[in-house]
Amino acid sequence: MAMMITVVARGFIESRFTSRNFGYLNKSFHLQLLLSLSSGSTECVLQQIVNELLGRYNKRLDSDQMTSLLAKRSSENPLWLSIACEELRIFGQFRELSDKINHLADGLLEYVSG
Repeated sequence: MAMMITVVARGFIESRFTSRNFGYLNKSFHLQLLLSLSSGSTECVLQQIVNELLGRYNKRLDSDQMTSLLAKRSSENPLWLSIACEELRIFGQFRELSDKINHLADGLLEYVSG
């Protein structure tokens, strides 16, 4: 009997899948992260996502950088936020990180077409 799992993260993601067909997703880092962040304000959850994604690589944003990142319209989309964190993680110029945040594409289509 396949177990039905429903994932709801802040009203933006709602997907249903069975462990029989999508068992690999149950083990994904991002799914586990979203499942663990089921409570709290939207901004608090977003900050936790950023801290967790960057913290895996011993990286972090200061409060101004976090505010700038979360002020982006697309920051409420966990996929966009994950991609943005990856962009910031591999960016090698610490002194220019705030500028990089300010110039991040504000939407998934901009990432694809850029």
